[in-house]
Amino acid sequence: MEIAIVNPILRTPNMTSAFGVEGPTVLSEEELRLATISELGRALADQGHYVTIYAADAYLESEEVALSDRVTVVGVPTRLRTVFNPAAVAFAPGLGALLRQRGADVIQSGDYFQLTTLFSSQAAASMGVAFVIWQEPFRPMRSPGNWYERGFERVAGPGMRARTRCFVPRTIRARAYLERLGVSPGRISGWIPNGVDGRVFRARPGTRRPEDFGLAADLPVAVVVARLSRQKGVDLAVRAVAILRRRGRDVGLLVRGNGPERGRLEGLVRAEGVSDLVRFVPRGSREDLVDLYNSCDLAIVPSRRDLLPYALIEAGACGLPAVAADGGCMDDFVLDGENGLVVPPDSPEAIADGVRRLLEDEALRSRMGAAAARRFREHFELRVTASRFSRLYSELLDGHSAGPPATA
Repeated sequence: MEIAIVNPILRTPNMTSAFGVEGPTVLSEEELRLATISELGRALADQGHYVTIYAADAYLESEEVALSDRVTVVGVPTRLRTVFNPAAVAFAPGLGALLRQRGADVIQSGDYFQLTTLFSSQAAASMGVAFVIWQEPFRPMRSPGNWYERGFERVAGPGMRARTRCFVPRTIRARAYLERLGVSPGRISGWIPNGVDGRVFRARPGTRRPEDFGLAADLPVAVVVARLSRQKGVDLAVRAVAILRRRGRDVGLLVRGNGPERGRLEGLVRAEGVSDLVRFVPRGSREDLVDLYNSCDLAIVPSRRDLLPYALIEAGACGLPAVAADGGCMDDFVLDGENGLVVPPDSPEAIADGVRRLLEDEALRSRMGAAAARRFREHFELRVTASRFSRLYSELLDGHSAGPPATA
């Protein structure tokens, strides 16, 4: 089966102003191979499919990059890269022509309100092939983005819904959101979340100790893996460490990530008097990241507003329980009290309480870590995700309906 996946953004851009984003940078072949959508493409190829991924050309060294004999990444021309996100207006014009030129049995795009999704649906209709939307957002954008969404819905929504064969919730709450947008429940499939490669992200003995990071020996250590932006709430984790110190409980905190908040966060660490407890860790390789998870006692996911961070899935795959702020769809992965703790958003006190609870009960922490690894294997392992998509594509081509929703 020939599958086309439209995924313009291969790396999340940093905001540089109220109206601009950091321009995309060319990815090395290894970075491109490890992009999450590329990994899904390779997992689908392992199921016997041929996959073409359509991405903004700004990420590619050439017009087309073959990741294997079954997976190809094709660049679509973009313009005004520091004004428009590659998913928006500047990306769209050449997309339909490329899709029609190369052909496919199924075209899949992400997120209802992306203009690339609209243009992909039009191309699919002109080609007479099945069109699938893999929907992650579960609520309207904040102003002024919601103005765009209202205009999009009025002008393009009815036609795009008519052209879309199947809507796939990428987050559990996306199903209800799609229904509010007017999608017929019978055209919404079961939940298929983002997947992570469990052959790479898995529990194993960590090689690093607290003193390797300049922390006191035998100090319990939590890890935050996130972009250093306000939305990701890394400052809340730092404040939680300071709260715990004031309560007589020192906890090391390793922060891995880059972003515009780095300087402000370093200042916060000094102001809170926890310079001996917090370390900023260089990004390094993916193998370094896996070892980092396995060298820590628990993960903190402190996002103020988010969808479902990959860091939460990766930590769970490595058997780490998480304290996750309820700023999005964290409960897609974390079943509160079973495989981690979900706490109120924007509350360093709640994060501190959750961290302390896990650190003071080693049996609970171990039990939750094992449960997190099980939930990962059941729902978020990349091969599971690819298998579910493969079955869905076959049903669509056989003329069957999307089927009943899967339970979490």
